[in-house]
Amino acid sequence: MMGAGLITFVPMLYVEHYLKTDIESFNNSLMFAGAPNAFAFMCLVWILLHTWNNEETEQALGAAVAEIALKVAEISVDDDSGESAAPVVEDSEF
Repeated sequence: MMGAGLITFVPMLYVEHYLKTDIESFNNSLMFAGAPNAFAFMCLVWILLHTWNNEETEQALGAAVAEIALKVAEISVDDDSGESAAPVVEDSEF
């Protein structure tokens, strides 16, 4: 929620105080003009910081996904009969 406040409130302060623009003349359309781009940027920054701070978890998740993909590939190559195979995923952290 803080990120959403930052992407709308800080630019409005910049426009109103630094550029000395009359915000009321824009009928609140100025506030949301760049919000989608700012929200996308905020998400990218959050993903980047979260990945840097949790490298072990990201590597464990990548290994688990690779293992499951390998099992699925082996099942699809070995089983051409069309019958449903046993579940690929075992109980794991992910």
